[in-house]
Amino acid sequence: MAKKTKISDKLKFVDCEGTGSTIPELMEERISQGKPVNGSFGGVFNTPTEKARFTFLKPKGASSIGNSPSINFLPGDMPGNDASGMGVTGAPSETIDIVVGRMASANGGEGPSDGMFGGNSFGADAARIYISRLTKSDFNFGIDRRENEDRPEQPRSAIVVKADKVRIIGREGVKIVTGGARGTIFGGPYPNGEPNSLGGKIPYAAKIDLIAGNHCGEDPGYMPGGMEPAPTDPGLMSVSSQHIGKPKYLQPITKGANMIMCITDILDILDDIMDTINKIASTNIAVFGAISTAVPWLDLSAATTSTTIYANTPCWKARLRVMGVRIHYLVPRSMYRIASRNVNTT
Repeated sequence: MAKKTKISDKLKFVDCEGTGSTIPELMEERISQGKPVNGSFGGVFNTPTEKARFTFLKPKGASSIGNSPSINFLPGDMPGNDASGMGVTGAPSETIDIVVGRMASANGGEGPSDGMFGGNSFGADAARIYISRLTKSDFNFGIDRRENEDRPEQPRSAIVVKADKVRIIGREGVKIVTGGARGTIFGGPYPNGEPNSLGGKIPYAAKIDLIAGNHCGEDPGYMPGGMEPAPTDPGLMSVSSQHIGKPKYLQPITKGANMIMCITDILDILDDIMDTINKIASTNIAVFGAISTAVPWLDLSAATTSTTIYANTPCWKARLRVMGVRIHYLVPRSMYRIASRNVNTT
């Protein structure tokens, strides 16, 4: 790595003959002296800023527009230097790499040293759009993978967008779709379905993974107290009485409509149970009354009162709470409805 030097040492400014100094006023000096800031230098008003000289080592046959930002047309997949990626194997893997801020996070965020050279750095470059005919996108960008995903990762065509923050905005909607096209498309139709870029068969419904924290294994349990289930907690035992262990961090998304039907069925069952308990309690009260009438000396008033207090009244209160759950979480226009009005999933 080249020696780190200052890229804007004003003491080195000299005239064309090299005999006289032409030291400029720096932006911070003008500001500290209360002078007006000249927008023609220093990067203000979108004027160019002074940058460290970084040389991107392109492979033979590659071409570039600009240095940083730059659009690079690479003859093959090159996630690092020219000895990396599918381009090494000679496989057809033409790539377009759009990059801004090469080695931006180097030197504690100050960027590359002046005179530095190198290849791509998916970890240190500020932002990029990487389009490749054939690449191992998850491996090259260090993306964690599910247990049941193909291992090792098979190379495929890919578009990868990486930056500190990524936003996708659709004025009239956003769709994330997996699988081949439906119906007739340009270049089709395909009698056996649209193939992938290698001519192979596309899975019927390839998965969509939303991975926060780039972790697919066991849930790390970052919540206070941890999220690991207690081994002795009977509520966490499966039907077969075997402990379920740590939950997976990457899990299937619940479908709102199905969840509403599930909760509705559970609430219906609770209603039936409470109705049965209430009927049993009411029957017992009636029986207690009949016995007291037939046998006057037998006082069952305490039993009648206890049944009312500990059975009938709690059942009615519970049924009112069940009704409240339906209204709050299951009714379409409720502000607490568990199903989203705007986001759908398969």
